[in-house]
Amino acid sequence: MWPLWGGDRKPSVPISAEEEDNDDHSMDPLDTAIHHSAITDADMYGASRSNVPNYEREETAHRLGQLQVREKRMANAPDQWIDEYVTGRAIPNVGYDDGRHRSTVRTELDSYDGTASQWFARIDLFKALVYDTAMSPGEELAILRNSLKGDCRDIVYALGGGEDTYKEALRSLKARCGRRDVIRAAHLQALYKLDPVGTPSQMLRFAEGVRTHLFDPSRTGEMTNTDIVDCLVGKLSIQDQLACHEMCQRDSGPLSLPTFGHWLCSRAAAYQNAYELAAEQSSNITKEVPGKISRNQARSHTMTSRKDRDQWTCHCCTGSHSLGACMDFKRLKVSQRWQLVKKKKICFSCLQGQHYLTECQYSKLCGVNGCQSAHHPLLHRPQGPQQMGNASVNSACSKPGQVALGVVTVYVIDSNGSEIQVNLFFDEGSDKTFVRERLLKKLQLHDAPTECFLMTRGFGDVKRWFNSPLVKLTIERLDGRARFDILVNTAPVLCDPVPTICWPKIKHRWKHLADLPLAESKGRCDILLGLDHADLMSATESRQGDKDEPVAMNTALGWVARDVIGTEHSQSEARTNLAEAFGTERESRQKLAPEDERAKQIVEAGTRKFEVGYEVPLPWRIGEPNIPNNRPLAEFRLRSLLLRFENDPVFKADYKMAIHNYLSSGYAHEVTDENELNVQEQYYLPHHGVRKKSSSAQKLRIVFDSSATYNGRSLNSALLTGPILQNELPMVLMKFSEGEVAFAADIEAMFSRIRLRPEDARYHRFLWKEDKTERTKVFQMNRVTFGDTCSPFLAISIIIRTAR
Repeated sequence: MWPLWGGDRKPSVPISAEEEDNDDHSMDPLDTAIHHSAITDADMYGASRSNVPNYEREETAHRLGQLQVREKRMANAPDQWIDEYVTGRAIPNVGYDDGRHRSTVRTELDSYDGTASQWFARIDLFKALVYDTAMSPGEELAILRNSLKGDCRDIVYALGGGEDTYKEALRSLKARCGRRDVIRAAHLQALYKLDPVGTPSQMLRFAEGVRTHLFDPSRTGEMTNTDIVDCLVGKLSIQDQLACHEMCQRDSGPLSLPTFGHWLCSRAAAYQNAYELAAEQSSNITKEVPGKISRNQARSHTMTSRKDRDQWTCHCCTGSHSLGACMDFKRLKVSQRWQLVKKKKICFSCLQGQHYLTECQYSKLCGVNGCQSAHHPLLHRPQGPQQMGNASVNSACSKPGQVALGVVTVYVIDSNGSEIQVNLFFDEGSDKTFVRERLLKKLQLHDAPTECFLMTRGFGDVKRWFNSPLVKLTIERLDGRARFDILVNTAPVLCDPVPTICWPKIKHRWKHLADLPLAESKGRCDILLGLDHADLMSATESRQGDKDEPVAMNTALGWVARDVIGTEHSQSEARTNLAEAFGTERESRQKLAPEDERAKQIVEAGTRKFEVGYEVPLPWRIGEPNIPNNRPLAEFRLRSLLLRFENDPVFKADYKMAIHNYLSSGYAHEVTDENELNVQEQYYLPHHGVRKKSSSAQKLRIVFDSSATYNGRSLNSALLTGPILQNELPMVLMKFSEGEVAFAADIEAMFSRIRLRPEDARYHRFLWKEDKTERTKVFQMNRVTFGDTCSPFLAISIIIRTAR
């Protein structure tokens, strides 16, 4: 059985006869009647039993039964003791604790911020650790204040002291945090977010989460709720849905929340394999639930972590440290690190265990250069230009018509061995090599820099002295063919940022550059390479064209192209870019995926125009429709809908009206022909109702679930989605520049105005009856339904056709 928790009543204390009389007047009518007509066991079952009339015994027993039911329901609410204490029906334990039964376990109250889903657990803990002790009301009020934060703390912070203030604080706190509608909504939202996944372990976690969130509603007397059960059953597989339906039929009634939670956990546990469970329990990888821990737990966790670190064995050098701290691993290239991690089947995120990424407790993003991937920073691949052969080398100039000096893109290695992509500027006019100070801080190199003072001499023979520490850097070509160690001085600023020059698009203008691996250059220069490393700038090969054409040189770091970019070329390139920008939208419209092209051809060829309206074919995939008859699933969903009708008469009335509107408008009709009912080529759409909120009323709309799976197939899995025919937002904005007047329209019931072909309408049938006593009838939608994956494409295609 599923356990139900409830707070015990406080032990009573002796009271005087006068207090007993006064207490008698404070009882409600039912308590008073039982109090004045109390019959002892001796009177009921002893020698004087015949003196009591039968009707009095029956009436008293009935009243006693009512009182027991009421007390049991009140006891199920964890915060019921607050009302009893505030109204004086419960007496605190002040002065009755002599210390002999005091627990030796110290438990601290974590801060509570008023979260509705945690209210019952919080108030249970407060009652056990504070209220049920022998502390005075003032002490309990102080503990209550210190354990609150945020808006909850403001409720009791301004109050004074004493027992009356303590009662008012408890009453206000319950009124604020213990609202049943808010608690129910919080648990409903949490339930909607739960999603079962394929593996048995994930299914068990889903079931335990469901049972946890169903527990609080059951404690407040809400034992049945078909909406919650229907929502959760819809998340299960078809086999589990049918099993739940069989249990409902066996019990002949709606499932209670505790029963459903117990059944779901039993069902999930049945999927567990005993050998897999034993392997998980014997694994050294321990999974902790994230949350707040006490100091003792923190110390224990720290000791355990240190012990685990002592037992680590590196997968790279077999040393007693983690892989992330291994210097040999950091010296490897990023591609080699990935090969090692994949070969050893190590987690990409933490580099500390052989588990899947979805089960990793590290759960941190890379963060290198804003990377949002879930791998470890040591596995980050810089997103540089991928070129075969020599490294990509760029040239840059500040403005069209000026000299473009050599800039090459290289990797610089940081303290963790990671590669950071930077721009390196060739400067033959400098006798020193410099690096930006901010880049040096980002590298976090362990070697201490050598203090050094430099003098720079600029235009006008202006001299300036500044502190420029000397450090050692490791740079690498983009293709990874060579690494070089260079000594560099630091400087706050090197030069202006490099403007964008897209060499791949303009190098075809010169035949001698067409086959060179030149890439786009842009951004900030991080390293200025001087003549102290002239060997890295010297040319091993050169390419030279005619006069006023670029000159390219192959260096140890790659190809460098230098040129005077003319104004004529820049204007021509600008015109080309402008033409491409305006032609992108039109070109993207003409290029469709093969499936989208097929869907478009099916609809264009099969659309028929009537005197009023159009008839369209469904864009089936190749080999479709070939989906099984799913009537068992439709019957199960209809029974769930009828259970909701019993609990919500208003919802039932609105649903009936919506169905009648479909029939009266001709959008659907009843299928009565026996031959039609027995054909194999048919499909039933499960349906449910949603309310469309507006300022005036809440309109109910029937939604047909075309994505409901049966034996692994659904209607939407057999249909093509079709291309997007709506104008994208940039095109809409450009249209406002073309015309003076804009038209807008809202088409009522747009999907329902488009007819389906009879052979396609067979796959849009649904079951309906107004209550359990009626015979189940089969209806068929004759119009495009909102749940079909192709419905937006069909509707927009008809609108475009009508406009033409």
